[in-house]
Amino acid sequence: MKKRINYKVKSKRILIRTDYDVPIINQKVNDYKRLKDSANTIKWLMNHGAHVIICSSLGRPRYLEKKLSLNQIVQPLSEILETKVLFSENCIGTQRNELIRKLNKNEVLLLENVRFYKEEYDNDTFFSHQLSKNIDIYINDAFGNSHRKHASMVGVIKHINKKTLGFHIQNELIKINNFLQSRTSPRIGIIGGNKLDKIDIIEYLIHKLDKIIIIGELSKFFIYSAYSNFLLEMKKEIYKKCLNIYNSFYSYNKIILPIDLIMNKCNISHFLVSDLKKSNIFFDDFHSKFSFSDIGPRTKQLIDQIIHNSKQLIWNGPAGKYENKLFNHGSKSIVKSINSSNIQALIGGGDTLAVLKNTSINNPNIHTVSGGGALLTILKGNKLIAVENIFEKQSYGI
Repeated sequence: MKKRINYKVKSKRILIRTDYDVPIINQKVNDYKRLKDSANTIKWLMNHGAHVIICSSLGRPRYLEKKLSLNQIVQPLSEILETKVLFSENCIGTQRNELIRKLNKNEVLLLENVRFYKEEYDNDTFFSHQLSKNIDIYINDAFGNSHRKHASMVGVIKHINKKTLGFHIQNELIKINNFLQSRTSPRIGIIGGNKLDKIDIIEYLIHKLDKIIIIGELSKFFIYSAYSNFLLEMKKEIYKKCLNIYNSFYSYNKIILPIDLIMNKCNISHFLVSDLKKSNIFFDDFHSKFSFSDIGPRTKQLIDQIIHNSKQLIWNGPAGKYENKLFNHGSKSIVKSINSSNIQALIGGGDTLAVLKNTSINNPNIHTVSGGGALLTILKGNKLIAVENIFEKQSYGI
């Protein structure tokens, strides 16, 4: 797939969907990466005489939340694009349409957070049609949202004849495709974080990879399932699924769980996972006393050994509460292991990339992609629904 935009864009009104889910602290953007990711496409459009309207999202608001307003990124976006950025308080309606009509070629119009509208989540037909009004061409440049069936990603496409992909999303797809086509063994996965939908991904990837290392908050569900007697009294499907995966693959050394953990509730303590098996402790008691915060030194050493004995790695999700300096050592140790090895690594997801932010990357074989959910969708062999309607020849997946 060659990076290009095949339409004549001069004097055309372009609606570009971007991913501006950036960290904001005290009403200031703390990381400009996602703003910069969209800049190449936007600047190219402006240089070719287009009128650019940006539709984007921030966080997952359930109502109009001022702290998630995109008005906060107007100034940094203007500095990155080196042009004036106007702001519309609405994504649809008279005010927005009038701003589009008056938009000059040396200006960009940023719409308010599209997730302030319930209709965005519902992929509402009427809302999608309103988004498409006064628009000539639609461009999807939001890789991180391309697995979501939302109005601004999927619904709007049905109302605009001309649509294509932006340079950023094309670049992400190319990187992922090139990585997955260079299949070398042993291939391992490191899956962490706290999103429970990753359990389904693990269930799929375990058949495709030689090993999967499960870390972070996610690992506790497998640890409890494997070692705690409380399961005899539990009926939760999530634990049954974890136990089934564990029982099916642990004896083949395909599932690797933490050996030791850094726990924290009232105080920080080092905890051996095997102690849970020895003590007849039940989930409710254990959970009320401790919180999973990071992997311990023995687990770091084990992961280091596995990385150095492997050829290819997929990493999604941190080892612990990386945002706290007391508990970022596990995630940083993984980066250190990758740097000191010759492994080819595909690293994705916002939290995982945040770990890399202040870390020097010395391994030239490291490939980073934004959007953990979209990456995991591809790894599972599924198509990105927001890309499928634009670019039909998707051939990604392990």
